[in-house]
Amino acid sequence: MRSGRRCRRFKSSRPDQIQRRHRLTSTWLPVASLPQPRELVAAEVVVSGDVQGVGYRAFTQRAAKELGLSGWVRNLYDGRVQVEVEGPRAKVEELLARLRRGPSLAEVTDVSVTWKTPTGSAQGFTIF
Repeated sequence: MRSGRRCRRFKSSRPDQIQRRHRLTSTWLPVASLPQPRELVAAEVVVSGDVQGVGYRAFTQRAAKELGLSGWVRNLYDGRVQVEVEGPRAKVEELLARLRRGPSLAEVTDVSVTWKTPTGSAQGFTIF
């Protein structure tokens, strides 16, 4: 870059004052004020009702993989299903909506959600 010319993407060449043209509004904004990456969340979900023996875990795994979420699902001894999931908040909330509906043979009576701090350690989505 020649001196005296500005880059089309950045308004200033000084690192402490870098501003970038916002892609939607075409206005110059400080880099710190641009939208940040999606907020990652984690949730522990316990689903009650007629949710064992009806394909609920496979349904959950399929939905989580479609949404690009990571975690696991397992049956509990008392007839409920437990799900641990991590990912962007909007995608996790979409999964929760699908879990409330469940597969066609399931009868979901309650979905209990406990929000947690994401660890980022889970890869893929596993059925236990």
